[in-house]
Amino acid sequence: ASRIIDMLEGVCWIVDPIDGTHPYIHGLSRWGISIARMQQSMITDGGIFLPDIRTLLITDGERVLNVQFGPNREEWVIPDILTPLAPLTDSSRLGIVSLPQDITKYGNYLGRESVQTNGCCIYSVAQFLLGNYDGVILRVKLWDVAACLALVLRTSAALITHSDDPIDNRVSKQLYYLEPDHNKLWSMKTHIYLARTLTASKHIRTHTRLPH
Repeated sequence: ASRIIDMLEGVCWIVDPIDGTHPYIHGLSRWGISIARMQQSMITDGGIFLPDIRTLLITDGERVLNVQFGPNREEWVIPDILTPLAPLTDSSRLGIVSLPQDITKYGNYLGRESVQTNGCCIYSVAQFLLGNYDGVILRVKLWDVAACLALVLRTSAALITHSDDPIDNRVSKQLYYLEPDHNKLWSMKTHIYLARTLTASKHIRTHTRLPH
């Protein structure tokens, strides 16, 4: 219990050396590395690196840098600021929503969008930030999502819980199991919904059927 208090009240680095363990084991590209900084229960900074597609997304003050690495070190480009996400202005757009494993296996998604499940939280969020996914549904552990929150909360994206509550960068008992003896310690208590607008986030949440 004292270690958890120390982590929440002091400065803590949250590291996930391999997010997407199963894709990594099977030789797929949908895996990555993430690191985030937490101070007094607030996630302040973070970055995610996807080695197989040579992409780094990292906070820099209030900016998010998008670094695309070429195959040769000599070709590595100077980081460019991640451009603001375009709003979803066309409600009839058929985009892609990334689903978590539990909804794919035991729940359902009834929206008109195409769906993908790739088994890697940071890959899904990176593809959202890069404009390739229109929405992401997550229910993961703190180390899976911490760096993602640091990035997403620096953009205009909308992030809500299943009860439509907004999500910020605070690590609290409202969103995570933080009791030392809980068998889901550090896990999220609810699914969260990420999209480019609040309307789109609510649309995705409305069309999601959670596992029983």
